[in-house]
Amino acid sequence: MARTITVPQPPQLDAPLDMATLGAFVRYKRSTLGITLENAAALRGLSKQAAHVVQRCAAIREQAAQLEEVARSAF
Repeated sequence: MARTITVPQPPQLDAPLDMATLGAFVRYKRSTLGITLENAAALRGLSKQAAHVVQRCAAIREQAAQLEEVARSAF
């Protein structure tokens, strides 16, 4: 049975590019092309988990960096 691919809203690209925006753009572009995460990973020579990290967890890295910056400025 074929998987249904949900196309997310396009990310705002008029702001400075950060890891969260990059991950959102990769997900948006993959979805608009009708490619599953598994197939995109295979096309890139990555594991499914690595492709997931690029799309979703990039935002976590960006948030962690911002949190670290706030913590450093507080002390």
